[in-house]
Amino acid sequence: MRRRWSLITDRRAYVGTDLSLLNLDVSYHSKLLQMPGPAPDINLQQPHPISIVFLLHILVDAPICFLSLVRPEALPFLDMSNTTLLVLKLYAGFLLASFLSALMCWTLPEFLPGKRAFALQLCLYHTIATTALWHSPRFIPITLGASPESIGITLERIWCVMHGLLSAAFALWWHITLPYTTALKATNLTSKAL
Repeated sequence: MRRRWSLITDRRAYVGTDLSLLNLDVSYHSKLLQMPGPAPDINLQQPHPISIVFLLHILVDAPICFLSLVRPEALPFLDMSNTTLLVLKLYAGFLLASFLSALMCWTLPEFLPGKRAFALQLCLYHTIATTALWHSPRFIPITLGASPESIGITLERIWCVMHGLLSAAFALWWHITLPYTTALKATNLTSKAL
């Protein structure tokens, strides 16, 4: 295994080698980037309307973030201790940083790798939050009434569903904006060919 690794990473292994063996066919890779049908008319500099999902992230988590920063002891959670208050403030700091990033990111073009990486991070965060809230015991002692409680509708589950919808929205954003990256790659290949 070590010898194989050294052959791959060592540049001297390719000196005098026929590069056709490496199977580098540029026309094949450019065909992969082409979308079926006519080329879409995409303005690469304008964000897609679904980018509003970055602002929805702020809307969903802003109340707990700001209340955790200002008065975490006022949150209606069960069994609050000093450790819980500290963790809430740290969590609020993480959320505030993600809010600033989302606010700066939502108007940027869709093909930027930083925006796409941040969207993946938020998708993962909301997926983990959904799972954690779904499997958590009741920790908010506020009821919505006997009828919703009888069918399992609690504040924890509502919060869970909101995170789940945001996770799905970020995944949808990712797939809807893929043509932006494809159009950029096609533009770069065209400009390099000229």
